Amino acid sequence: EGSASMLFGKGTTGGIVNQVSKQPFLMRQHEVDYTYGSGNLHRLTGDFNFVTGQDAALRINAMVHDAQNWGAEQKKKGIAPTFRWGIGTRDEFSVGLYHLEIDGRPLYNHPWYSATGKARAYLPAKNYYGLASDHLDTSATYATLSHTHRFDHEGQLRTTVRHGRYERDLLASVIRVDVPDFNPDNLTGATPLSRSPKARIGVSDLTQLSSDYSGRFDLAGKRHEILAGLDVYQEDAKRNNNFTGGLAFPGTTVGTPDDGASVADTRGAPSFDTFEARNISLYVQDVMAITSTVE
Repeated sequence: EGSASMLFGKGTTGGIVNQVSKQPFLMRQHEVDYTYGSGNLHRLTGDFNFVTGQDAALRINAMVHDAQNWGAEQKKKGIAPTFRWGIGTRDEFSVGLYHLEIDGRPLYNHPWYSATGKARAYLPAKNYYGLASDHLDTSATYATLSHTHRFDHEGQLRTTVRHGRYERDLLASVIRVDVPDFNPDNLTGATPLSRSPKARIGVSDLTQLSSDYSGRFDLAGKRHEILAGLDVYQEDAKRNNNFTGGLAFPGTTVGTPDDGASVADTRGAPSFDTFEARNISLYVQDVMAITSTVE
């Protein structure tokens, strides 16, 4: 129900996220931020905007992130330059690149039990019982080209083309209490835990084209706001959701989180299931003002 569901479907009643890339603007401005947090987290970001001409600017965003997270470590680095020209004129263009790499160790799960109808955790949430060789490595790289044409009336046409590659490589430990019919009251530091491998790998190449017109006009004494557009989407994907390849993981105990144990990755090259997806959509929306306060 509501305007969000009208625009984006019935699954949006819990809220939607509108992710907007930072655009260059006609003022020199630079900002650097550093964050330190628990789990030995260090994060450094930079946002640099350079005016390169009368109606042109370059903006560069960069980030590095390093967190130990009590064993479930995570390292990130990314950069996103965008060049924009014709700012504020009838025809405005921008071209941008986005690249993000994340190398980490996943805290895939903790065992739990049911008590009085509720799930209860055996272990402290921050404890990492996976292997030092576990990893969750992801990357996203895409380029974006956009053009905005402004009409003499209150309307504009914006067209955007984006092409990118998204990769994910997961090798994680599924943690279970390795005692048959275990009683939680008997949990000690010597209680054995098993580790079972869980592995997934995927690559997606995506191309997206969107073009939308937005404008305002008066008709029959009423104010109208029109939104109309076209979306075209192409995805070529490769997946392997069970890429364990006969790996065997050693166990550990409750009292030895982040014990440093590791195994060699002997799986070789993955085999993939492949698929293609194509979507084309058209949409038109007219918001009419019935009074100055009711639409």
